[in-house]
Amino acid sequence: MGKDGGNNTLMKCVFCGGELQTNSVTFSYEENETYILVEHVPAEVCPQCGERLYTPEVTDALLQFTKQQIEPVRVIQVPVYEFTKIHRVVKYMPMYS
Repeated sequence: MGKDGGNNTLMKCVFCGGELQTNSVTFSYEENETYILVEHVPAEVCPQCGERLYTPEVTDALLQFTKQQIEPVRVIQVPVYEFTKIHRVVKYMPMYS
């Protein structure tokens, strides 16, 4: 039995050992300068390192989606930055607070 008293055992993150939590995430995909965001994707997420784990069914659905022409729910604009232009600012910032 798992910690919750049920038959489900809590899954651990393979990278840091954190306990995965069921959540809804935004999946991002890029191919040939085309960027796609899919919101409200079910996943197991590590609260410590942010690693995401998708079920085989969700993974299959996302792979099939990337091959289809589906009308988006909405379209957004995203600013793009060049790292070499921001490097002076970033290199003096502490990596972890």
